[in-house]
Amino acid sequence: MKITRLFVTIFAICLVSLLSPQSQARSEFPIDLDITDSSNALEWRLKDVSSWVYLLVSEELISQEQANQFNWQVLHTMGTKVFTFHWFLADSKIFSDEEIIQAFGIANFYENERPNNEEWLKRELSPIEIVTVCARLTKILAEKKELPIVVVRAKEQLLSRQSSEVARVEFMSTSLNGFGNADLIISVSSELITHGETYSIYSEKGQEVIAEGNELTFLLKGKLGWEFSISDVNYNKTLESLGITSGKSQSEVTIQGMVEYLGNKREVSEITIISHNIIPLLQITKTGTYSFECNSEVDAFLTGGGLKAVFDSESPEEFVMMINLNGESVGVKCIRTSNEGNWYNFSSRYGNPLFAFKAGSEEFTLSFPNGERPDVLYFGPWPNEPIDYRFINEFDSPPSPWGVSTGGGGGSQ
Repeated sequence: MKITRLFVTIFAICLVSLLSPQSQARSEFPIDLDITDSSNALEWRLKDVSSWVYLLVSEELISQEQANQFNWQVLHTMGTKVFTFHWFLADSKIFSDEEIIQAFGIANFYENERPNNEEWLKRELSPIEIVTVCARLTKILAEKKELPIVVVRAKEQLLSRQSSEVARVEFMSTSLNGFGNADLIISVSSELITHGETYSIYSEKGQEVIAEGNELTFLLKGKLGWEFSISDVNYNKTLESLGITSGKSQSEVTIQGMVEYLGNKREVSEITIISHNIIPLLQITKTGTYSFECNSEVDAFLTGGGLKAVFDSESPEEFVMMINLNGESVGVKCIRTSNEGNWYNFSSRYGNPLFAFKAGSEEFTLSFPNGERPDVLYFGPWPNEPIDYRFINEFDSPPSPWGVSTGGGGGSQ
């Protein structure tokens, strides 16, 4: 059955080549490397067949069940020759013979460019030929997609009280490659937006917009990235300075216009509600040379896998962190693992429970078993999401690596 279908396709290829228009070929028969489709393959980050199938599933152009229909053994045992690649595609039952021929670009060859024998069927395809065919098939599937194209992801976004950011919006395309050129009018309304204030829209290209009421309206053209964010143009006007340190808010995002989705232009019109939440705060205050007080709004953020510290001199190889665990003082040995400039990373063989801080106030101390006496300029968890982190040095000067006045807050990582 598979061989019969292959010969039917060969006949169709011959017929197409006889009827093909007089356009200049840009590759070896039967794969045409059209500049647009080849560029799409690179822009969509198609490296090989497996990355292409991943894209189709992630963009919901095919289901996981359909992806399982691909017979990878064909390519693994016989390579990506013309006939094996066709076999691989046709055997999946996802594409018709006509769509595969279209994806090869056979119609762009002159009649006299068709080889006189069938040896071309055994020709090994180059990587750019393979991904160009994949890009054309992707465009074909995207064109047939009946579901409405949704541009904005309705996902809760976290805001930092130490930032001037008032909204953050993610785009839906999972691979940063689904949406090409866009021509959109975007409106964002939020109770955090103040009439008459100027806001900076940060996306692929920055712009500044003055609020009308509690709404901002702006144009977004060109390639869409992962997201865009909105911040007060006066970046030192943080949410905390406005008295906003907790609670949730909402942004209503209205989008109208055109997006190019995997090579196909689509009109879009949508309204999406984005929930924003203020990130909980973990504040560590230095109260002595090696003593600290931790105040956390939530439980369990410090992990054994990542502590970051800044010292006024060379970092010690290790230190012992004395913490309270179930009412008892426990010493945890932390080993230096790496550094980035004067930022030193430490880890412990213990996991999350031992480094978990409860909501409220806790105290801990550091000691250095090899006799070092470094000044601790900064100490905190890494990575620190989803948490707002602040280090305050009330004991000596300078108070922190951020150069803040004594007793002031440090920055967030």
